[in-house]
Amino acid sequence: RVLLGGEVLFEQGERGRDLYILVSGRLQAVVRQSNGQTKVIGEVSRGETVGEMALFTGEPRSASIVALRDSVVVKVSQEAFQEMIRRHPTMVINIAKLIIQRLKRLNLAEQLAYKVVNICLVPVSKGLDRAGVARRLADELSRHGKVLLLDAAAVDEHFHSPGLAQVAQTDQERYQPLVAWLDEMEALHDFVLYMADAEPTEWTKKCLRQADEILLLADAQASPAFSAVERWLAEGDETTPRKSQTLLLLHREGGAQMTGRAARWLKQRQVKFHHHLRWSIREDFERLARFLSGKAVGLVLSGGGAKGMAHIGVYRALVENGVQFDLVGGTSIGSVMGAFIAQELSPEEIFER
Repeated sequence: RVLLGGEVLFEQGERGRDLYILVSGRLQAVVRQSNGQTKVIGEVSRGETVGEMALFTGEPRSASIVALRDSVVVKVSQEAFQEMIRRHPTMVINIAKLIIQRLKRLNLAEQLAYKVVNICLVPVSKGLDRAGVARRLADELSRHGKVLLLDAAAVDEHFHSPGLAQVAQTDQERYQPLVAWLDEMEALHDFVLYMADAEPTEWTKKCLRQADEILLLADAQASPAFSAVERWLAEGDETTPRKSQTLLLLHREGGAQMTGRAARWLKQRQVKFHHHLRWSIREDFERLARFLSGKAVGLVLSGGGAKGMAHIGVYRALVENGVQFDLVGGTSIGSVMGAFIAQELSPEEIFER
């Protein structure tokens, strides 16, 4: 069975005696708490099983299972499972180990490490060089791991099948091999950077379903009106899960007025972060890559009146040792010094001010 990203395999409380094996993709286990809120309790990777608790106990499903991206599962009925156990008794031990590991994670309240692997770059302004931006971002991400850059043309070329990237989920014969290959690429790379189309094509929808993170690429000087893809996302297509979005404001030129252009874009969008990218400044792309790879560095400066001047010396020492900052915060005099650093002033320039 093929599950589209965001599709529910089964619901918490549902009766069922079937076991599922994940062949490709990734699933997420979510529980609905007594206060009505939902909580993610784990993820299921390729080769793992789900539904074994209900199969053994006959009780309702303890969690809802949702496809994080397009996935393929194989259903094993209770009768088929019993026959496999009869032929291969050691299977019970392996499944018991899996259940124990999951219970240990819950009992120890272990925090899930959310790792971004699939990144979807969506152009939301006309006339953008999305391929150029994608290549520059891929180059910077390659410092943090193995990167694969994919667009519709690359998929068609790999399979020697024009138009395959745009195949709909209803065409199972062509769709399933594509989903399996994308899952394999995810396993072989630290980052898969998807270049979506400017319109909500089948390829774009596929990219969005595969994504852990959605990057909205915008021309900072263009109209902040919603793009066709954003409108499609806002409609809440049932096969597209809600995922974090980051706004990338591309500036063709540098300048001190960059931040003033963000407000009109942010007014009508709910994004996790927004970043300013100056085409001619490599450091901006390096910073974005650190955020996406989970390696961003923050600097927080304390208060202390006149003693805050010491922040300049600390800042200079860190810069001289190659430390790059991606976030700056502070309180009292520390916030003043932090504002200077955010303006990309050198220690000498800050001291003069």
